[in-house]
Amino acid sequence: MPAPERSSASSFPRPALAGWLLLAAVVLLAGGLVDARTRMLAGNTLFLAAGSCLIALPLGGAAAWLLVRTNVPGRLLFAGCWGGMLLVPLYLQAAGWDAGFGRQGWHSLIFGSFAEPWLRGWQGAIWVHGMAAAPGACLLVGLGLGQVDRNWEEEGLLHGSGLEVFFAVTLRALVPWLGAAALWCLASVASEIAVTDLFQTPTFAEEIYLTLSLGTGWDASTLHVGPSAALLAGMTLLLLGAAVGLPPGDQDSRPPQRLPLGAFRLPAFLLLLLLTALLLGAPLGNLIYKAGALSEMVDGELVRSWSPGKTLKQVFGAFFLYRREFGATLGIGAGAATLAILVVAPWAWWGRTGGLRAVPGLLLTSAALAIPGPLVGLAVIGLLNQDSPWFIWLYDRTLAAPILAAAFRGAPFAFLLCWQGMRTLAPHTLEAAAADGASSLRQFWSIGLRHAGAAIAAAWLAAATVASGDLAATILVSPPGVDPLSRRIFGLIHAGVDDQVAAASLAAWLLAAGLTILLLGLIGFWRPEKP
Repeated sequence: MPAPERSSASSFPRPALAGWLLLAAVVLLAGGLVDARTRMLAGNTLFLAAGSCLIALPLGGAAAWLLVRTNVPGRLLFAGCWGGMLLVPLYLQAAGWDAGFGRQGWHSLIFGSFAEPWLRGWQGAIWVHGMAAAPGACLLVGLGLGQVDRNWEEEGLLHGSGLEVFFAVTLRALVPWLGAAALWCLASVASEIAVTDLFQTPTFAEEIYLTLSLGTGWDASTLHVGPSAALLAGMTLLLLGAAVGLPPGDQDSRPPQRLPLGAFRLPAFLLLLLLTALLLGAPLGNLIYKAGALSEMVDGELVRSWSPGKTLKQVFGAFFLYRREFGATLGIGAGAATLAILVVAPWAWWGRTGGLRAVPGLLLTSAALAIPGPLVGLAVIGLLNQDSPWFIWLYDRTLAAPILAAAFRGAPFAFLLCWQGMRTLAPHTLEAAAADGASSLRQFWSIGLRHAGAAIAAAWLAAATVASGDLAATILVSPPGVDPLSRRIFGLIHAGVDDQVAAASLAAWLLAAGLTILLLGLIGFWRPEKP
């Protein structure tokens, strides 16, 4: 069937595709200008990203379709689980999978695969990164499904079957969003070190981290900044293209058409339950079992069992055993979230109408997503490590350095939530305030902050959750004697996840879960103002 004509207001903006073209051009150009080591790291990074895409896109796409375009039961609960996993730190997800299928995982110990566990090397890195990227892919594909023009689909149904409409209309409209999801996978691979360091798979971020941790300094690490700049350029054009094409947030739009599943409602529910169990239940279940695992010799044979009492004792004991780490983590998260909100809230207000006014905030968002975490830490070191008593005190005696690094990493989530909250402010409200003589600053202070209060609170919680779980940017800048939970657990899981490490990881999961529940509650409480 012929595809209906697309309206410019609904199509995904062409500058987003230009971002991909620029990214490809820069990578191809750089391939002929850099040394063999850099080309190898580029190949490894792209290989890991491609492998994670093959896992994340099918899982996230299927979940997004079921959540957005069907009447499958339990959509809100499942959406909360998938959305919450966006905020679970990567090192905790790695610990969860390693507790089951790593060197000391229960599966490896029971089935005799200790020497060659299932999760090792590239196989382990691809799997963990793919599962960690699946919630982001689900979010982006879900946004794309919500943006497909319903008129196209209804017109297409007049000329063909539902399957033909899916391939001719819906899937074609989703192509740029699938590309954005793939870029999300690439950004997570290019900016994180938790998984690549655990499974010893060299990538750009891992190489930069090792170079800096050995004290080599900026000069050696700058050899690998070019590919990061290429990724940053691609993501920037992608986000800017999206901003230029966004309609004002106060406009009403028809909700996406939901497919009545009928007799397939139960199978669809079971499929979504299976996907959610794989995403959330498997790593969490691995940690729960590992924390309470018991082994004893009975008649000369090793008998393994599990004790719920031991699990609870270990988990609650971890809160006391690692109380200093929890304190440092909460301090860094709260400070970083507050700093991020102070920076991004004015930018979100300025760019609430979309278009070029959203450029500053989206530049920060793309930079924070694309720049490798160790480079962020290096920039903080260069800023604070100065020959001055005041700077020395600030760098060595306070949490200023990890707060700065973590704030940069949490800023994208803070900006996007603040931006969305302020975009829904009805224009007539501001027009009335302007007619009464209110300045732009007064409108922001008395109207914008009050209108988007719940969204800003949600943005603070999201930034705090991301910042408290950051590892890649903060691992190099923690002051002496301060070990955040991310750094502590990251060091422990290299020797394998035993019962104590599993308990500490579960305690960190509980902290992240509590913050996520508060965040989802605030998002559910906030309602856009109707024009």
